[in-house]
Amino acid sequence: MDLTTTKTVLITGAGKRLGQAMAVALAQDGYDVAIHYQSSREGAEHTAEAVRAAGTRAVLVQVDLSNEGETRELIAKATEALGGQL
Repeated sequence: MDLTTTKTVLITGAGKRLGQAMAVALAQDGYDVAIHYQSSREGAEHTAEAVRAAGTRAVLVQVDLSNEGETRELIAKATEALGGQL
């Protein structure tokens, strides 16, 4: 895999509305997507299905952004889930 051409993105709140739309649009442009959600797991799974249907990778990352400790872990969790790329 050529890391210089791999496109990845982390979208917070990607289980609903605008976050979901951005995740799908970026997937259609070739981005692998880390999908953050707090409580909208069903919506996040729907987003992941749409991202995968666009032919890119999708990973789910659940954290509570109102919790400082969890917020600090968000990027590490997303990076690990995408195989070290973000």
